[in-house]
Amino acid sequence: MNLDQTLSVVVIGAQGQMGQRFVSAFIQHGNSVTQLDHPLDMHIVAQAVPQAALVLLCVPITAMAEVVRAVAPYLGPQTILADICSVKVEPLNIMLEATTTPVVGTHPLFGPQTDT
Repeated sequence: MNLDQTLSVVVIGAQGQMGQRFVSAFIQHGNSVTQLDHPLDMHIVAQAVPQAALVLLCVPITAMAEVVRAVAPYLGPQTILADICSVKVEPLNIMLEATTTPVVGTHPLFGPQTDT
């Protein structure tokens, strides 16, 4: 992946405080961002996810399994599936069981009210 190019990103949970932070940052850096929230619009999932370089899950851990099951069939072979949950074992296991695409478990070291 060429880091100089703009990327197509899907943010699920885009209306939450953390989702909004990531959406703003991706857009500020020139990336194309598809914003999804609950309930998932599966028509948009089917259009946007296969083309995405990154699908970022900004959802509560209680929604993780449902969301991953919904998007996993649409992931492209090189699409990175990442989450921002504060715990890692369960979200990583959920993602790894659902897909063979690259998976990244993150834990941002900032919160929604943190100044940039």
